[in-house]
Amino acid sequence: MIKKLYNKSNTLTGLIFFILILLVPRVNAGIGINSKFFAEFYSETINFHRVDNNIITSAHALEGVKLSIPNISTLDVYMKQRYGSDANRDYWNNRGEFMLGARLRFFKKIYFAFFYEYIQGRYLGEASSENPNPYGSYFEDTRYGLIFWQGMDMENKHRWKKSFPLSFWNETYADALYLKKNDNNIISFTNIRAGVRLTRVYKTVLDVYAVSYFGIDKNKDFWNNKIEYGIGFRTKPWYELDLSLYIEFLNGSFIDKNGRYENPYDKNYTDRRIGLTFWHGLGF
Repeated sequence: MIKKLYNKSNTLTGLIFFILILLVPRVNAGIGINSKFFAEFYSETINFHRVDNNIITSAHALEGVKLSIPNISTLDVYMKQRYGSDANRDYWNNRGEFMLGARLRFFKKIYFAFFYEYIQGRYLGEASSENPNPYGSYFEDTRYGLIFWQGMDMENKHRWKKSFPLSFWNETYADALYLKKNDNNIISFTNIRAGVRLTRVYKTVLDVYAVSYFGIDKNKDFWNNKIEYGIGFRTKPWYELDLSLYIEFLNGSFIDKNGRYENPYDKNYTDRRIGLTFWHGLGF
């Protein structure tokens, strides 16, 4: 019998979540908590030259309620839908997911938060013959951890004219995640970009930057345990829209070459990546 994506218990969980979204704005006024609805959309498509010239796409939509809690910052309660695709048909990237989640932000000036997500998902399409799917069509997962983000754009901060040209910008993202389905693994990723604005024509900008990626996991899976660094170029066709096209030239090294699975690659490698990212939010 094929397992259904939403069984009775999950339907009840979703119903409770909807009731919470509807009631929270009505009951919080008396205890000093402000709330508002919010939504966000993010997508990225990346061409990995080293991994058989593969193209991987990931996109998610998120809708929920943001609660402003005195002396704590904010609590987001949300629903999330995620879609992933992989040109090489690696099953772990080809999937759709529905999530119920919450994230608690600790500070107002920097983004540092704890999050929890309950996931119901389905693998999509037919897996490649090189990597058959051992799990079946449907899956359930629990994911939680910490996320951090910091960014600065001096040109935007000083309204362009005071710092342009060669204005400085930087972006840092880091997380530490627990994934129940992945053998109770704990994975951490850090991505740092720092660069300068080379030119701006009306609202189209061109940047050059240094970039580094660092990953490590408890189970020593070689594809997570690596460090990469290099140089990149990106353009934003419309500065006020968070849409970026970039190309990066990287040197990489596996940190632990032999973990749970045998690593078929050399310890040191080079890569070229081309990516397209987009983010848009409402109610922030």
